[in-house]
Amino acid sequence: MATGEDGKPLQRRVIRTKPHVNYEAGDRTGVLPEVIDLDFSKFVEAFAVQQPSPEPLAARPVAAVPAPAPKPTTAPGVPTTQQKPRPAAATR
Repeated sequence: MATGEDGKPLQRRVIRTKPHVNYEAGDRTGVLPEVIDLDFSKFVEAFAVQQPSPEPLAARPVAAVPAPAPKPTTAPGVPTTQQKPRPAAATR
């Protein structure tokens, strides 16, 4: 909030790129300024100033994701430590 030339309150709309205790924000590039005016031309200016990445995204190695651990398999009807035994079926 600021005061305009006519003395009325003036709001400034901005994009924030760094986190704060009062709001969530982020910047994947790490080079954008903390505050950018909410104006497309200012946003383009801020992006044009950033350094180009050293290699194209497609050339970057993909992080290996570990395979999930295999689940134990048992024969049907055989109780395991995770299953409770089923009661015998009642007959008439």
